[in-house]
Amino acid sequence: MTNSASSFRILLYGGYASKFLLAMQSILLFPVYVNFIGTDLLGYWVVTGGLVGWLAITEIGVTTVLLNDLSEKNSKKGRLEATRVFSASLYFFIFIAILIIVLGLILALNIDNIYDISNKYISDIRSALIIAVLALSLEIMSQYLATFHQAILRPSPVVFSLLISQIIAIVMIIILLNLGFGLVGIALGALIKGVINFFLLLRSSVNLGYFTKVFREDFSEQTRHLLYVSKFLVISKVSSSLVRNIEPVLLAFVLDPTKVLAYSVTQKSAVLCLQIINEITGAAFPSLSNFNCNSKNKLFDYGVEKTFIVVAGFSTIVFSGYIIFNEAFVTLWMGKSLYFGIELTIFTALSYVVLTWFNLSQSICLIKNKIPAYSFIVATEALSRFFLMIALIYLGYYLPPIASFFTIILATLYINHYMFGFQFFVKVSRPFLIYFLTLLSSIGLVYSYGEQISVFSVFSVFSVFFIGTIVIILRNYKMVKYV
Repeated sequence: MTNSASSFRILLYGGYASKFLLAMQSILLFPVYVNFIGTDLLGYWVVTGGLVGWLAITEIGVTTVLLNDLSEKNSKKGRLEATRVFSASLYFFIFIAILIIVLGLILALNIDNIYDISNKYISDIRSALIIAVLALSLEIMSQYLATFHQAILRPSPVVFSLLISQIIAIVMIIILLNLGFGLVGIALGALIKGVINFFLLLRSSVNLGYFTKVFREDFSEQTRHLLYVSKFLVISKVSSSLVRNIEPVLLAFVLDPTKVLAYSVTQKSAVLCLQIINEITGAAFPSLSNFNCNSKNKLFDYGVEKTFIVVAGFSTIVFSGYIIFNEAFVTLWMGKSLYFGIELTIFTALSYVVLTWFNLSQSICLIKNKIPAYSFIVATEALSRFFLMIALIYLGYYLPPIASFFTIILATLYINHYMFGFQFFVKVSRPFLIYFLTLLSSIGLVYSYGEQISVFSVFSVFSVFFIGTIVIILRNYKMVKYV
């Protein structure tokens, strides 16, 4: 119980520190990128760089499955059995990393056949894509090395290596930009981060004895297991990866690069907010997985319930603030011309609030080993979102988050009812529904009447709402932290 609490705190606080560094890189340094690179090239990179993220599809979610397997082996059969499973999975992840490199090279060499890119930019974009692909392959291997540390509730090396690599990467990006490397300098920063993170985790894993001799039968058994779950996971991974970075890509066919850049800038802080909230889910996952493997059902249910309440409160507060301050923030940060509009801000916030609920529900589904059902639900939601986005853009509504909001909330309601049954579903869903309806009412009030409501009145309403929500969060957060 003490190990679980310690693991949760280290992962959560380390995750927050990592997101702070990410904010420095992706938000505070963004004007620096524009200054050194220009809006046109950066706009092309937003679109083409999103394609690299699709290559992560080859991982198909087996990292999460491996983490769950290692937690189960460590809890039920001891460290030695977990070490054998971990070592037997090595070649599977090496194959994935090599596959990413091969597919990435094909993508980079043919990028000018996919998009109509100006000749003066094509060389920089192609070079940056190749470097980004190498960085992604190292990231996949680092995720593999991190699973064992998290499964045995010793995440300190994972957090340490990530923070060190991020700090060095930020410093190197600034240096490389000043040396005239341009877009390639940003990509090299990502590669430097990947190299440092990988070798620090590898050194830690070897020193702690996480690798052991693998017998042929161990390798064959683990490979068969990963291939078995892969046939389900590949469906959900392909579908979710398809829509993850698809919005700028789709909009690039109907809008110019500057407009696409404005769309991304308007959503930039929302993406960071989503990642910060997801740190709670990620930090709780190893502990909840261990509770589930140890058959501590009451403790598992208790942890799930409290985690839902905390995530619901945090997401509502964070995205309420995003709605209120995003326009002023983007105007101050990048200029009024790169603000896409209040409608995008509102629907992004609404879709991300329900997405935090959906992400947490997916994690619980994987912990419960309901992989076929998980894959079907995720794939159905992603494909529905994709086609609805295309329909909206075709009709002239350049607001893909509208599609995200409706498909995600339907999928979330279904997966929770399926997972927990009606009574527990009502218990864990109530916080999200209450907070969400309050947020929706506040948005409607401010958006509909605008100038008729004084700033003081709006501030007063949101202040009372924030304070009440924070009190509830703190009460439940303390319980989650010490589970």
